[in-house]
Amino acid sequence: MNRPTECTESLRCPFTDEEKLRLGKELADAHIQLSELDDEEAVIKAQMKQKRATAEGLIGRLSREVSAGFTMRDVKMRIVYDDPNPNEVSYYREDSMDLVRTRPFTKEERQADLPLLDGKVVPAEDSQANIAEFFEKQAIDERTDDEPEVIEDADPLGITDAQTVGRARENLLKM
Repeated sequence: MNRPTECTESLRCPFTDEEKLRLGKELADAHIQLSELDDEEAVIKAQMKQKRATAEGLIGRLSREVSAGFTMRDVKMRIVYDDPNPNEVSYYREDSMDLVRTRPFTKEERQADLPLLDGKVVPAEDSQANIAEFFEKQAIDERTDDEPEVIEDADPLGITDAQTVGRARENLLKM
């Protein structure tokens, strides 16, 4: 009969100082690896959360649009003045030429430049200088004496009240 002369059993064996250092290093490395996996997992979860939020947002927007039956888009418009009514601005779609809306002129739009006979527009600075020159010339041409000018028969109707005069003029203009 052949009897075994050797065997292996699990027995308690205290670590040497070198083994403790080696195991401590392996433990620290394992903690670092776990921490890196946790960080990577957090990044992947954040990316997935963002992708999910994007998909949910798209679903919400499309649901609202389908339910409402329309969407809002930037559409190029043609602006037309005094059409269809004077002193109104109309907005027409460029793609279909449908009238979208009208509005009254703004204060600035009512103050359009008036072309002169030769087709030129006088710049504002030149216009102001021309006006100042005109009024300076008028001041020189005015009467210089101190006597008031007497106008004969200034009020042929004999009306003296200012309101009555105004009404009388309106009535005469209506005739």
